[in-house]
Amino acid sequence: MGNRGLTRALVNFRNHPDQAYRLREVVLAAPDIDTDVFVHQIAPSLVAIGAPVTLYASSTDRALALSEMIHGGPRAGDAGENLVLLNGIETIDVTNVDTDLTGHSYVGDRRSILSDLYYIIQGDMRANTRFGLSRKTRNGSDYWVFNR
Repeated sequence: MGNRGLTRALVNFRNHPDQAYRLREVVLAAPDIDTDVFVHQIAPSLVAIGAPVTLYASSTDRALALSEMIHGGPRAGDAGENLVLLNGIETIDVTNVDTDLTGHSYVGDRRSILSDLYYIIQGDMRANTRFGLSRKTRNGSDYWVFNR
């Protein structure tokens, strides 16, 4: 749910372009945000800020699957058929990473993902230079998958 507050705050950065330079990276981990709302209302503003945006998604996230049933639509943190692929957003499919029972807290619990975050934040490294990721393409858009 933290992604909702984060994205709302970041969308407001468009009103303060003189402050946007302070953002070095935006990381969205398993965002429980309606996919259509994310794609059409949030993502364009995030990309316009100019900081790199990384989206982690999984098709084994049970919390997002439940949210999809409750809200009646796919979530931005879903992978598989609903994987969000947009210009300006680096999407990482973490479905191959072993997770806890709910499959939702993978970002803070798994060393491989924590290491990936470290290289994003500390090293300013993009997915094509980080270890353990493979490039995939769907409908002409690239995304990244954690190796098994």
